[in-house]
Amino acid sequence: MQFEYTSTDNVTSVPYQEFYGSDGLAAYGFSNSIIGRSPYTYSDGVISFPQWSEEIRLTFTDANSGTYAFVELYGGAVPVGGGELDDSGTFAVVTPSLVEK
Repeated sequence: MQFEYTSTDNVTSVPYQEFYGSDGLAAYGFSNSIIGRSPYTYSDGVISFPQWSEEIRLTFTDANSGTYAFVELYGGAVPVGGGELDDSGTFAVVTPSLVEK
């Protein structure tokens, strides 16, 4: 699936996209270009990036959109709701378009 995130905390000035592949790698970028890849896991609405101790916590308001919280865990698992909030906003499921260039 590919999500487009729009920050309501003004962390980014434009929406950015991430593609979560079946190979366990997330590709992210702008304007349909992949600018990086990272391993991830997904469970119960939480996308975890273990190499950085970060999570994106998704709250679906319908099948294709909702709100997110980008949380820094500081080196380990933190109980749900713990960690430092780095960004938040809305997300939408979009048609996959990110490609390596």
